[in-house]
Amino acid sequence: MNKISIVIPFFNEVFYSELGLDYTQKIADSLRPFCHDLEIICVQGRVLEESSNTEEDWKKNFKDIKYQLIVGDFPTRAERLNKGVECSSGDWVLLHHPRSVFDKKSIEYLLYQSLPLWGAGIHQFDFDHPLLKLTSWYSNYIRGKFQQIYYLDHCLIVEKRLLKQAFPIPIMEIFEDTVICKRLRNITPGKLLPIRSTTSSIRFLRRGVFLQFLMNQCLKVAYFFGVSPSRLNFWYEKKLNLNSK
Repeated sequence: MNKISIVIPFFNEVFYSELGLDYTQKIADSLRPFCHDLEIICVQGRVLEESSNTEEDWKKNFKDIKYQLIVGDFPTRAERLNKGVECSSGDWVLLHHPRSVFDKKSIEYLLYQSLPLWGAGIHQFDFDHPLLKLTSWYSNYIRGKFQQIYYLDHCLIVEKRLLKQAFPIPIMEIFEDTVICKRLRNITPGKLLPIRSTTSSIRFLRRGVFLQFLMNQCLKVAYFFGVSPSRLNFWYEKKLNLNSK
């Protein structure tokens, strides 16, 4: 059995339970059958004032699960990932997106199958739409295969010894997952694993599928040409506040 630490960088997820979009509960339900074989580290960043995300919410959602909750002033997801990796003790670390979930077979694969030095899950959205299918296909089989870059919603599994060479990552508001993958691919190629990471479509549903799709492409181009992550994140998070304020 693989000794795995799961690091989940939460921010404002419980607030969205009021909209029926809280993945905190879904993640807890998916991990509950395996919680005795996993080290689960939840890193909670600074929460918006209107959020109901309190320790009582965590106790309710993660009922009957052994987990470590770290709450602090971690305004960026990069900082939350750094803190979680620092506190992890497993031979492998799963960088788990806060709005993605694995099915039972995928978690069993991670626990019981031989794993590469680093890899990522096959991405899919929880909403059926041609543009979302195109986004996942490109992310899995074009950007992933040819550029070795997987965003955090794939959920990255990395051997701890290798991860120590890539972490800590810079404090940046967005595209920290790109930096992680670039550092890892410079050491050894990653693999797309036969596990499925199903991700919330909340950005597309609240902003509009076509508009969010277009924004994603513009952000990638702007990042390539050196626009600051702070500026990019301002556009990305506007009116949503999912990863940072």
